[in-house]
Amino acid sequence: LTIDLTPRVFDILRGPEHPSHDADVSKWKLWAAERCVPVTQEVEGLKAVIAGDSGTANDRRRLRELKTILESMKRIAALKGDWVIDRDKGGSIRFDPLWPAPYCEDLLFRGIPKIVLASATIRPKTLDLLGMDQKNVTYFDTPSVFPIASRPVIHIPTVRVDSKWTPSDQKWWLLQIDRILKDRQDRKGIIHTTSYDRRTLILEGSRYRDSMISNTTRSTAEAVENFKRSQPPAVFVSPSVTTGYDFPGTEAEYQILCKVPFPDTRSEIVSRRCKSDETYAHYLAMQTMVQSCGRGMRSGDDRCETLVIDNHFWWFVRTYKAYAPKWWLDSVRMSEYVPQPLPKLNMKK
Repeated sequence: LTIDLTPRVFDILRGPEHPSHDADVSKWKLWAAERCVPVTQEVEGLKAVIAGDSGTANDRRRLRELKTILESMKRIAALKGDWVIDRDKGGSIRFDPLWPAPYCEDLLFRGIPKIVLASATIRPKTLDLLGMDQKNVTYFDTPSVFPIASRPVIHIPTVRVDSKWTPSDQKWWLLQIDRILKDRQDRKGIIHTTSYDRRTLILEGSRYRDSMISNTTRSTAEAVENFKRSQPPAVFVSPSVTTGYDFPGTEAEYQILCKVPFPDTRSEIVSRRCKSDETYAHYLAMQTMVQSCGRGMRSGDDRCETLVIDNHFWWFVRTYKAYAPKWWLDSVRMSEYVPQPLPKLNMKK
């Protein structure tokens, strides 16, 4: 549903200046409808040139670009309902529906009478966000086949990690990270930092910084492969691998969650959704936290402990446990001290 207009799109389009990102949706719809006419004309002209065997490689490339732009213009011109328009740091304009629910039947479910949704983290609220009537849903909350002893989630009381923490809080937090790493130098692990600022604090302040690997916003995949190839005591320090990446077996035998991963509300779409639904941020944070714990635990004979060092953890889990699957809640416990590591894995990757 998201529509992205990059600076390249605006370079290609000729004619009236586009509205500002905070302009009313109606102005964007009018602008897009007006742009459809000349873009359509150029598309048809290029098709004719290429069909006559006189088109160049540049003509074919421009035709592909214009066809994509034309589709975006048509979609913007036809927007209905409540949409959020935002500009990112790179100058792109992004269009998002406030909620996907109004579009799910037409685009996702499509009148299909019986549908199965399967996920390790799906919750009843997930279905609400998709606009599904709970009366028409049969919900199965199944146990995990992975042994609890192999996937503990352990909160170690440390400090509250938020905008109010002090330099002494940060020092204690870093010391706790180093205590965890000290007894795990025979294996590889991941530190989920939630933000690049906290990643930098760790890379600059940990005594184990020389064994750490990290990434930028553009180098995540490359950094992950570098980490996977590395030998212990490698530690991947990043806010970017809470989903979408797997670290089975000895690729990651422990993880540190530095902070309860509340979403960044500086994004206009996230901010608007949080204002519209006061539990939305907590739902996202719980989903991210549970997904993070699963990065290093990939099979029944795998083993990966997750250590949490944010004192917001317990009140958050108690208050919003409805957003977490039971199999994950069963693995949660507290330890006043940094626990001894789980037995070392001898399995192959």
